[in-house]
Amino acid sequence: YAALEKQSEEFDKKLTKQSEELKKEFYAALEKQSEEFDKKLLKQSRDLKDYISAQIGSLGQRWGIRAEKSISNFARELVKKWGGKVTKWRKEILIEIGNSKIIDTYEIDIVITNGEQRLVEVKSSCGTQDVIRFLKAVNFYEEETGVKGIEKIIVTFYITKEAKQVALQNGVNIITV
Repeated sequence: YAALEKQSEEFDKKLTKQSEELKKEFYAALEKQSEEFDKKLLKQSRDLKDYISAQIGSLGQRWGIRAEKSISNFARELVKKWGGKVTKWRKEILIEIGNSKIIDTYEIDIVITNGEQRLVEVKSSCGTQDVIRFLKAVNFYEEETGVKGIEKIIVTFYITKEAKQVALQNGVNIITV
């Protein structure tokens, strides 16, 4: 009877040990599966966010182009009554970096000429970099035409506080809602 009891105790110990090992393996496998699921979920979230951002960006870009055309058409009709004209100005700048050549394009959306000149940039939203790029375009325009002291205007539906400050410091009039 003592031998049977000893054997039973050893069996219980082995069973408990195996049970603990199985439990550890199970939880390790579950944790690994959970981590893999979290990674997949995170990747899907990023992919979805990127997709939505791209779609919104595309929509905003199309909307911005339409807004620019609408404002340009409005300016053209208005200026026609004054006897002036409305055009768009564009300049390509060749930049050489090592052996590579890049063409950077600068545009002014609306150039109003009626005795005086006004340069107008149309943006659906405007940040500091947009203002800086517009100012560079204005400088290229002034260099090309020889005309200085031109009125600079940005028409936008939204402008950041920092961009507005840069614009005002550089003599750019802001027209916004």
